[in-house]
Order: sequence, then structure tokens, then C-alpha cells
Amino acid sequence: MSAGGISTWNWITTAINPSCLLIIISKSSRWNFDVELKYEVLVRDAGSPSLSAVAGLTLIIEDVNDCPPQFTQSVYVFDVRENCQRGTAVGTVLAYDDDSWPFNVVRLVFA
Repeated sequence: MSAGGISTWNWITTAINPSCLLIIISKSSRWNFDVELKYEVLVRDAGSPSLSAVAGLTLIIEDVNDCPPQFTQSVYVFDVRENCQRGTAVGTVLAYDDDSWPFNVVRLVFA
């Protein structure tokens, strides 16, 4: 990034003018993962000789539990014979969650 410039990293936009660094989240979609971005910020004055300082900047975007679990089908129907062996699998019910861990752990409960 250069002074007065604009840089875009996929969905993070940074804009710099002589006295301000602006970081903008440029996509308002569900990312469903945690992000940690590290920057090194340099500030320099206009004196002669020019003096400067460096600081670290860490931007952390944390996932939130914003995606409900979903089943892969709306209805499940399984047929089983009454005299099947004990322990016979009769079918599979699948569910998923688009969030990242730990929000994407699903648990099926019969009600």
C-alpha cells in the first residue's frame, strides 16, 4: 500500500490518505470462518530529517452463529422388515450447518 492509495484484498478494502488509514469490510456476506489479518503501519512526518514510527495492526473478524442447521431432505422415509436382525441400519438422516467450528456441530435429537 502506498500513501494516498487504495488496496483491496478480496473483501477487505484499505484506503490511505496522508493522515488516516481506513479499513472497510467491502462484502456484507456470511463468511463462516474466522479471519486474522496482520498489517504493519508506518507513519512519517514532513520534517527534515523525516522521523517515523511503526506499529502493528491486527484485524480479527470472528465468525458468528448465523446459519441455521439444515437437513439434506425435508422428509425421510425408511422401510424395515419386522423380523430384521437386531442392529440393522434402516437409513441415514443427514444435517449440516454452514457456519465454522464450533457453530457447525449438529446434533440430531428425536422428539
